[in-house]
Amino acid sequence: MNMQSVDKEKIQVAVKLHSPIEIVSYVLPREKELYIQDVLTEFLKECHQEHLAESLRFCITELLVNAKKANTKRVFFKEKNLDITSLNDYETGMKTFKDETLANLEYYLAKQKEHGLYVKVVLKVDNDFVHIEIRNNSVLTAFEEERISDKINKAKQFNSLEEVFTSVLDATEGAGLGIIIIILMLQKVGLSKDNYKVYTTQDETVTSIMLPVNQQFNSEVTDLLVKFVSMQEKFPVLESNFSNIKNVLASPQININDLVGCFSKDLFLTSYLLNKAAAKQENICSIVQAINVLGIENLKIQFEKDKNLFAIIKDERDDRKLWEHAYRVGFFASCLMQRVNLKNKITEDQMYVLGMLHDIGVVALEVLSIENKILLNQYCDEKKICEYAKELFFNDNKHSVSGSLLAKKWLLPAIISDVIRYHNEPDCCPEEFKDIVYIIHIADMLQYFGQGQIQFSQINKDALKCLDIETEEELRIIYTEIQKLF
Repeated sequence: MNMQSVDKEKIQVAVKLHSPIEIVSYVLPREKELYIQDVLTEFLKECHQEHLAESLRFCITELLVNAKKANTKRVFFKEKNLDITSLNDYETGMKTFKDETLANLEYYLAKQKEHGLYVKVVLKVDNDFVHIEIRNNSVLTAFEEERISDKINKAKQFNSLEEVFTSVLDATEGAGLGIIIIILMLQKVGLSKDNYKVYTTQDETVTSIMLPVNQQFNSEVTDLLVKFVSMQEKFPVLESNFSNIKNVLASPQININDLVGCFSKDLFLTSYLLNKAAAKQENICSIVQAINVLGIENLKIQFEKDKNLFAIIKDERDDRKLWEHAYRVGFFASCLMQRVNLKNKITEDQMYVLGMLHDIGVVALEVLSIENKILLNQYCDEKKICEYAKELFFNDNKHSVSGSLLAKKWLLPAIISDVIRYHNEPDCCPEEFKDIVYIIHIADMLQYFGQGQIQFSQINKDALKCLDIETEEELRIIYTEIQKLF
């Protein structure tokens, strides 16, 4: 994304993948502020929160100015040889801070950039919240935190913006009034001060606004997901893959490598295989192991018996690329696992399957038959499910949930359903499988990164750390190397 235009497609991808959108500036010129406002507006539209755009544009601008001012303050105190953590020095510096910095604004902005003091906007959505964060790498002092907390609590005293403007407030730094106005504006749109948080990390001050995803919508989407999963009575299989597996099973002498190759090219054939193996042995997520457990002769009989369980998908469909994406993620994951000392000792074959099945919810929705789409729309009418919930569902924004439910329906191992559920939110994954989910996350993100659809900053940082990847250049080299092997 650049300052001249908002890349709507990248915002759509970020929302779908639950990846953060980050915008960084050192001096925050006016054109950058306007660009950030436009990105925020498009982001809120994509999250179906556009009704909050006007209020939040004001809030984010106020917070950006406060963050930039905090950075300027650090430079000013350093120039004056004052200790910003000392209350006496702080009070001394603040007497002239505003006048002196305004009189020499360009100088202080240049110094901010020289010292690497940035302002960062982070926009992200997950299943429960839309997150808007303003970050700057100037950590709050204890008395700054106290002042901010006081202003947040003081907002409780007011019922309207009019009351604020007619009251005498301490606006020594110009931030006190702004914070109270922000709290009241959030209250006006149905939020509380609990949706507004200011805290510090080791090296950043973070101001966060959290917008809860409408619970009614969530409930309706969940209802739709359950209905959708209940309708999946057949495994949708590409016509060419189905033909290939039939031919291999019909051979007088079956080569197990040929058989493995056929299954590994279709995520639903693999799901079928694992489902059948689950009846004989639990927790199988390997194609080779599943074939061995079932036995080739028994598999031949079972496959012929179950031929009506498959819904044949024409190869020329546009969504054929979804199968390609599945293969690639599986292959990339099996290569990336060499970089991690996994707590759960799994084979490359198992990792491939985990990667291949990660987006099964997306694919299942894309190949939904016309008849089932009609039935789902009728269900929406009967249950009075709103258009917004329908849109969330049909745009596969909840694909990780539907995929996880499908995996459970087909009795696939818990590790598979967890990978599907958490691959876009790896930090939320149970600790037991987190390192595996990190690998799948990176393998998935690499596809979008390699195509220029996401930036390095949008990839989960803990996942990168788990794989010992520190820089964008290192990630690009890894992508290029694995791509050559694919």
